Amino acid sequence: MDEALLTPFDSYNSYYKELHKQNVSMYFEGLVDKTGVDRDANKKTITDIAGKKKEIEELKKQRRGRNFLKILVILGMVVIPLLALVFWILFIYGYVKLVLPLIPTIALFPAYFLFIIALRKLRVRVNSFNEKIAKLESELNALVELSWKQMEALNKSYDWSMAAQLVNKTIPLLELDDNFNPKRYELLNQKYGLGENKQVNQSSLFVQSGSILGNPFVFSTARVQDWGKKTYTGHLTIHWVERYRDSEGNMRTRTRSETLTAYVTKPIPVYYKETKLIYGNEAAPNLSFSRGKSGTLGKSEKQIENMIDKEVKQIDKMAKKAIMKETGYTRIGNDEFESLFGGEDRDNEMEYRLLFTPLAQTNFIKLIKSQEPYGDDFKLWKHKKLNVVESDHSQSFSYLCDPGRFISNSYLDAKEKFEKYCNEYFTSMFFDFAPLLSIPIYQQYKTKDYIYKNNYQSNVTSYEHEVMANTFNESDLVAPATKTSAILKTSFDRRNMNADNVIISAHTFTTVERIEYVNVRGGDGRTHSVPVHWDEYVPLVKQTRMEVKEARLTRSDFIDHKNDSEFNNFLNSSSFGGRFSFQRKLLAVLLKDHVADTNLNQFSNCLKAFEEPLDETLSDFDDSELKNKMFKDDVVEKTIEVIKDIDKSNE
Repeated sequence: MDEALLTPFDSYNSYYKELHKQNVSMYFEGLVDKTGVDRDANKKTITDIAGKKKEIEELKKQRRGRNFLKILVILGMVVIPLLALVFWILFIYGYVKLVLPLIPTIALFPAYFLFIIALRKLRVRVNSFNEKIAKLESELNALVELSWKQMEALNKSYDWSMAAQLVNKTIPLLELDDNFNPKRYELLNQKYGLGENKQVNQSSLFVQSGSILGNPFVFSTARVQDWGKKTYTGHLTIHWVERYRDSEGNMRTRTRSETLTAYVTKPIPVYYKETKLIYGNEAAPNLSFSRGKSGTLGKSEKQIENMIDKEVKQIDKMAKKAIMKETGYTRIGNDEFESLFGGEDRDNEMEYRLLFTPLAQTNFIKLIKSQEPYGDDFKLWKHKKLNVVESDHSQSFSYLCDPGRFISNSYLDAKEKFEKYCNEYFTSMFFDFAPLLSIPIYQQYKTKDYIYKNNYQSNVTSYEHEVMANTFNESDLVAPATKTSAILKTSFDRRNMNADNVIISAHTFTTVERIEYVNVRGGDGRTHSVPVHWDEYVPLVKQTRMEVKEARLTRSDFIDHKNDSEFNNFLNSSSFGGRFSFQRKLLAVLLKDHVADTNLNQFSNCLKAFEEPLDETLSDFDDSELKNKMFKDDVVEKTIEVIKDIDKSNE
């Protein structure tokens, strides 16, 4: 076990943060060396590109100046004769003397001669600028093409697994999978109770599974459809005649008007993304509790102290009520921890104390009171053997290491993008794990040996089915009348050798305009029905077939072999418009309405010759490592006894 992980907050700042930066930098430079990119040549090309762009911009600036002068000359050619014409008209009608129309008339001919000369020179000058700019732009395009050629091998080498590999290099005990495979799911399902993703209002956009210190986890990002409210407004203008007495006492009539306003509030679908870390651990298997954010983020030390003082009073009341009602709640003995952490809804005091040892309490106090890098921005739930962490920072960060984010024609730009993302990836992931790592006993428990029973019906998990469905353009999957985002749900149809036949159901809404009449009292003393137009959201469902398989290819290998004849024959004969998606060693294809089974079997074998061999074992479950690292039951029992003794002494 990595001793530094026992104090995660301190260890990140003193050790892991800098170590990971070094690993990322070394990894990128190693990738550059491996792909044979000439750094100096590319830097020179990028410098030359910047120089050419500057030259072109300077010439365009000068050309704009000459064009402006052309406009002034043309205006002069129009203004002088117009001025002469105006003065002649004024002279004819006797408003001005003869000298005024004579001056512009006499100046007209030499001015036109000078204007024509100036226009010719300006036109020659502008044409010269055009030629120079065209030549420079041609040279610029050649340089840009050269820069992309210089970076081609590096751009091709990026893969979805790179950020995960770097995390594993920094923390070897944190291992991340290529994709959420059936073996990992079956373990989380059978031993820890993780269910299928059957919620009809949620669709998996990304999943990242793995293990830390031998215990399984999965990061899950889902699109969630919920219901909000929208207020619609309607107006009606009314008119009426009223009698009144004027200032002289006479009765008169006048027409009045008023615009009545009415409101109607109706449900409207809203969509948002939600990222959670789901972690399995067998420590304290009967305990459930939850904690929300404490509110310390953005507060000073003095403000936090005041918060704790107020919360302690509430804890006192809760403890007294618990004694009177015999609810089983007992104060843990550390007011600062109890106030900041929460967890008052715990249902097993013994196991709660087993988790939150003095070291765990200290870890959480530091984590919650910190302001950097994220502070207390996390919620934590524990239900038996499953733990869920949901942090604010992960809601705005994508753990999908998309190679497209690094592609560039500049070595320095690619380096900056790569290092920035991979360092943020590590920091974000580390502080999602930090609440779990802050509990030492979680690091002492490792899952017992699990024999994969191959009970999973499909080759790829339902989570990954949905993820791959979400990689396609929604426009290819949704009903034509759709007016909202889509929640894509998948249902497994059948296996076709190594591939899965899946049905994608795109759940969306269309709108139907409705009118609701609201009674509003007007200034005329009568009640009027004001029409309010609102949209009713009517559900739509469209189904599309998809074929998915695990293709154990790197992105580079897939780029090399995606034009393989067998794969392209399948696309031409069976796919919907040639739509396919490849990421994280998973390959998915949208199918036509009717595809023969023989063709689906052909897809199962596509690109197989280029795949790396499948490792049938899960390294997480190594018996020898298990014997050395697993926390023994007798140690747990002794720990419980010590806690009991401490409690008695406190009493």
